[in-house]
Amino acid sequence: MTDEYKKLRHDLLNAVIMEMMGPGSEGKNMPKEREIITESPLQRYSVGILYPQKQKVNFDDEHNDTGHNEAAVSDENEYLDISVNTANQYYPSSLGMSFYVNGINPELKVTVKAAGYRRVSLDDCEVPVEPLPEGIQLSSVFQRCITYEENKIKPKVKIEKEDRDSLLRLYDHEGYKAAVYQVYNLIHNGWVRVPLSEEKCTIVVPTDSGKSISRWSEKVGEKLSIVCIRRPSPDYNHTLFTISLINEYIAKKEKNAEKAYFQVGFSVEPVDVNTEFLDYRSYNKFSDDPEEKSLSLLYRNKKTFAVGHGCAVNWQKENDKAVRIYTEIIPYTEVPQVKFDVSELNHVKDILVMKNLSDISDLSKNQIIEKLRLFAGAYTEWVKGLNKIKNTLPEEYRAIAEDHIKLCEESGLRIFKGIKVLEENDKVYKAFQLANRAMLMQRAHTILQEETRYPDDKPVKWPNYQKIPDQEASWRPFQLAFILLNIAGIDNPGDYDRELVDLIWFPTGGGKTEAYLGISAFTIFLRRLKNPVIGNGTAIIMRYTLRLLTAQQFQRAGTLICACELIRKENPNELGEGRISIGLWIGSASTPNTLEDAFYQLDKLAIGTDEKNPFQVLSCPWCGTKMIKEKGRGEWGYIRKDRPKRFALRCTEKTCAFRDELPISVVDDDIYRDSPTLLFATVDKFAMMPWKKEISNIFALNSGNNNLSPELIIQDELHLISGPLGTIVGLYETALDALCSQKGIRPKIIASTATIRRAGDQVKALYNRDVRQFPPPGLDAEDSFFARQASLEEKPGRLYAGILAAGKTQTTTQVRLMSAQLQYLEELDYSDEVKDKYWTLVGYFNTIRELGKCSTLVEDDIKDQVRRIAMRRKTKRRLFYKADELTSRKSAEEIPEILERLKVKYPDKKSVNVLLATNMISVGVDIDRLGMMTVISQPKTTSEYIQATSRVGRKYPGLIFTIYDGARPRDRSHYERFTSYHEAFYQFVEPTSVTPFSGPARDRALHAVLVTLVRHLIGLNKDNQAGEFTPDIPDLNKVTDYILARVESVMAEEKSDTESDLIKKIEFWAEIARAESNLTYGSQKEPHLLYQAGKRGKHWPTLQSMRNVDAVCNVFIKDLSEGKK
Repeated sequence: MTDEYKKLRHDLLNAVIMEMMGPGSEGKNMPKEREIITESPLQRYSVGILYPQKQKVNFDDEHNDTGHNEAAVSDENEYLDISVNTANQYYPSSLGMSFYVNGINPELKVTVKAAGYRRVSLDDCEVPVEPLPEGIQLSSVFQRCITYEENKIKPKVKIEKEDRDSLLRLYDHEGYKAAVYQVYNLIHNGWVRVPLSEEKCTIVVPTDSGKSISRWSEKVGEKLSIVCIRRPSPDYNHTLFTISLINEYIAKKEKNAEKAYFQVGFSVEPVDVNTEFLDYRSYNKFSDDPEEKSLSLLYRNKKTFAVGHGCAVNWQKENDKAVRIYTEIIPYTEVPQVKFDVSELNHVKDILVMKNLSDISDLSKNQIIEKLRLFAGAYTEWVKGLNKIKNTLPEEYRAIAEDHIKLCEESGLRIFKGIKVLEENDKVYKAFQLANRAMLMQRAHTILQEETRYPDDKPVKWPNYQKIPDQEASWRPFQLAFILLNIAGIDNPGDYDRELVDLIWFPTGGGKTEAYLGISAFTIFLRRLKNPVIGNGTAIIMRYTLRLLTAQQFQRAGTLICACELIRKENPNELGEGRISIGLWIGSASTPNTLEDAFYQLDKLAIGTDEKNPFQVLSCPWCGTKMIKEKGRGEWGYIRKDRPKRFALRCTEKTCAFRDELPISVVDDDIYRDSPTLLFATVDKFAMMPWKKEISNIFALNSGNNNLSPELIIQDELHLISGPLGTIVGLYETALDALCSQKGIRPKIIASTATIRRAGDQVKALYNRDVRQFPPPGLDAEDSFFARQASLEEKPGRLYAGILAAGKTQTTTQVRLMSAQLQYLEELDYSDEVKDKYWTLVGYFNTIRELGKCSTLVEDDIKDQVRRIAMRRKTKRRLFYKADELTSRKSAEEIPEILERLKVKYPDKKSVNVLLATNMISVGVDIDRLGMMTVISQPKTTSEYIQATSRVGRKYPGLIFTIYDGARPRDRSHYERFTSYHEAFYQFVEPTSVTPFSGPARDRALHAVLVTLVRHLIGLNKDNQAGEFTPDIPDLNKVTDYILARVESVMAEEKSDTESDLIKKIEFWAEIARAESNLTYGSQKEPHLLYQAGKRGKHWPTLQSMRNVDAVCNVFIKDLSEGKK
């Protein structure tokens, strides 16, 4: 079946190329090489065009001008550089490439392809038609105007409108009428393609003995030339070539299709077998930066053999050498996926099965431990093999290769250490087994939830955990290894590993979530087994950056917590009487903050006065039964509870174990009253720490609370905690770390990401700890033992294609591309099941403004273009109404509904046709049926590009188009280096910056850290105790010393200024407290120390959220000579 998806993807890509560049756009049965089209090729085609030189830019025939970049041609070396400059104009007159070859000016063979178009003659106008009745052929108008032979009609004369209408009246048949219209259109508007003469297509650039820059050219068509610039370097024995194809026509006022060339391109091959193309990048200076050296090692086999000018470039390789390089107008490349099966583990494959590691296993403890040792041993044997490879590397790579191997060896030792703890510590072993059973149950019930069901549906098929197929409940090797790696650090607070931040670095969709859910279950059970009485309260804080991601992952974590709670109920003596629970703490825009608000919202739902559901959980995380009323079915799974008063969630299925109450809290008041075992939160919620006294309960710091503090912090999508957000988060992290560590045990921190650079710097700034990436890099980017690049035959990759908007505005290119994607999919002959995976076109935008513009286009221009394509090609038109949207403009209640709609399959009429999204979709959207995306302009970072495009093609072969804006130099650069960028785009992830103690950050939030620590650690917790603050309050010096120690470790250069700021803030607070005896922290009814940032107030503006933390500012350029702005 996979082959069918690949074939559709290939056919759809080719169809888009036909429509955007040609030839072949006129219809299914029309010839391609000498095609005849019914409009000017300048209007029909969007890319692959060389215009006459000096063509004036005129947007009258374009929609919504987005600007242009008309390059000026320099007088200096004009004869050398004209080819590159004319490639960068809005109406490009040339395209080309630059590359290195060995030797001095060797011979090269150049093969050119191009075509012109001319107006049709009557002889060109031949249209196929179904057999016609004899009576029609005998009519006088038919005989005068038409020749009919071999089921084709051809005009005898130039048919005018009157004759056309007479011909149409002869026969009321759709196919005949379409043929008559087409003949008429061809006569009046038709153009015929004229390919370049074959004898002129291939030329040889001769050798030259000269050692200076030289220029050579040859004509390959009328006013069409190949120009070659040679820059030899005798000292290095290589030559830099720039070869260009140039249209030498000079434009007149109006655009003239007969003076333009279409479907242009060329390829280059060496003539001599000893001439080789060299790596274009190898002549750049080798960086001294350790991470740059690491990347150079990992990607040393990814070579760039050429760069394009006004086009992209690709190459044909044999034995790792390029034997031919060629231009591409719509470049495409398939990015391989990762495979998780490790052949070296085949002999212990059964140890990956969750049941075999659980307390319902048929294996003994000795057998499990022995198999785990064999599992770890396979990795260490692989690491030993790296040493042999290292010795074969060029000298410049060996030192960094040694560093990589040491990190791999350290990971191996940590895995073995975890196994040893399992063997020697019975409680650790039992927690490990219970965690595996919980994960087994979680997998089984996740599968159970795949089918939508209501409480009145057929009985639930409850899973039998003993009989679950191994493949449905097995660890991927890296997941099990990561759990083993962290066992010692989680068990022993004094272990060195406890202080490390362990970062799971794995491609999107690889299973990072399951890895840290497994560690979460282990942590929960170990804490309860060790401390059944004081092990209650919050054990784990799991943090996310986006509410969409939070909502998606919360359901998966909720299923695990349900499993853990059922296991606890089996043995409350060992695992404690307090329930194992999960709480959603994400802000009032998504969930109610107070019980009063929750009950009010519940009443509105119950009586039907409001359809918005703020309670996030729409179906039972244990059995999947709907907990909402819709379509006249179901019942509400939200209820009031007393003793204590609380808002509860329950399953609506009578046979579900959680019919009475689910172990889930979604209201802040309930979370503060009974802090959940697993606190699920967005990072910005922690801005509330200085505002809310009840937050002490989460850290078990409230009076009389003997529970342990949180022991594990999990940060998902670490790469998003960067820039302004990361800077503020890093500052608040100072307080969070102190609150978690107050009872003497510092929490373990785990993070995950698929895209990150300079992780060490970022983690140090955020958490003041060292980091270890897992899996650590080996010697090749394609192989880290636990993740290996899959061949395209065994596992299709995502297919990326690029289109540069040149000669057309970005908007016009967007309309034409998206119309082609939508309409040609309708036309292709595949089953509904196969079409479904590409039916929903996802549009990705860098700004909401661009998205809003496209939303209008979908309802107007794109619909019109779809209709035109269908009429021209005589195919059924695809019908759609408007685009759906997934952006921050959507409310928390709407997002789950949109995600549910995205699961509806074609041909269901409710299936989504077009989804327009911003970076909200970049993380956490896991919908298998999404297979096609269009990215509008290159995203600002490579990380964002990888994350966004990874939302499609997660299960089936994906297809991604990127429209590059020719007016943006960065877009053009990505397009011209399309192949080399996509072959190694993890290498191009940009480093991020986090500066938590910089001056602007301190101005915004240092006082919030001070207030948080004073309020929750020193004891001035109540809202009305802000006025009790004095500079000599006990333990205040410990707070300031703690803050300054962190500054010294993270940003030592800011220590002096931070100390000065702290002194001023302490004096300021004390002065206010003396002046306002009834000073509160934030009460709006009394004098207050804090007021919400962004609003008017007195004293300290303080964040209540970390969203939009980067302030807007104006930049003025001042002319110092005139004193003017």
